[in-house]
Amino acid sequence: AELADVLRSPRGKLSLAASGAKAPGATVSSLNVAASGRDGKGMDFSIQSVAALDAVGPVRCDMAGRAAPGPDGLNLDLTRLAATVADMPVTLSQKAALVLAGDRLSVTGLRLGLGKALLAADGGYDAQKADLKVTVTDVSLPALAAFGAPGMTGTVRAEARVTGSGARPEASLRLTAQGIGMPGGQGGQKGKTPSLAVDVTAAVGQGGMQATLAASGLGKAPFSARVALPARFSLTPFAFETPPDGALSGSVTAGVELADFAALLAQANTRATGRLTADMAASGTLSAPVVSGKAGLSGGTVENADTGMRLKDLHLAVEAAGRQIRLVELSARDY
Repeated sequence: AELADVLRSPRGKLSLAASGAKAPGATVSSLNVAASGRDGKGMDFSIQSVAALDAVGPVRCDMAGRAAPGPDGLNLDLTRLAATVADMPVTLSQKAALVLAGDRLSVTGLRLGLGKALLAADGGYDAQKADLKVTVTDVSLPALAAFGAPGMTGTVRAEARVTGSGARPEASLRLTAQGIGMPGGQGGQKGKTPSLAVDVTAAVGQGGMQATLAASGLGKAPFSARVALPARFSLTPFAFETPPDGALSGSVTAGVELADFAALLAQANTRATGRLTADMAASGTLSAPVVSGKAGLSGGTVENADTGMRLKDLHLAVEAAGRQIRLVELSARDY
């Protein structure tokens, strides 16, 4: 390595090669890093690596770009990225620019292919202004099984936005999923599984944090949940806290048939039927929540092949009032 004034006016060359390096949870078979710069304005770099991570498996990476010092941070241009993570290709479809300078972040033209999915990011924030958008489209849930996620069918799309300013940001998230389900049972236990549609929204800013969830396909009535709670949020500097004495509100309503989850329950060698209902609400504060409403199971049956348990005519009723939850009914017959 022959480098000079790296942080302000970098010049020189760097060549680094390593192999057989090990760390907890990772093994690096080979690593090659090269960097060079003559004009004192930045350095072109390239990185090639072959590694294995216990969490995801084999990882290969080939990337190149240019790093240049800015007035108070780093300007980074990515010109090439071709990688595989657990057999999932990760590719850069166009040149992307990132600026990291103190409390300022800027992203321009980031388009990253993740298998069949695409991650796109543009915008940024500083103390005076925030305008950042990140989207992820066409995420295939079966492909995530390689990373330890449950084997499920369906696709997911997400969009996150930050507006306002870094000191007083307003952030929002929208996540939608279609065709969510299980591919089938195990151990010879075949069963159906519902095809779910899920819609999640969340927002956090000076008015606190709110989130909603709606899922259809679980029965005649959709499953829905909402929550609102106080929050203090800032990006410059980063801070997030929920005051324990702030007002809390929320609700959950559901009416689902357990038979729709036959394939999921088969993973535990279990079969179950019956209708599960809930109509609950939350209020009070984070430090002293108050819950009210009812939940129950009617006409239930449960069979477990491991324990030999066989129950029918299962009925369960629970009521909540204030800070107490009362078991009203629990009955079943063996058969």
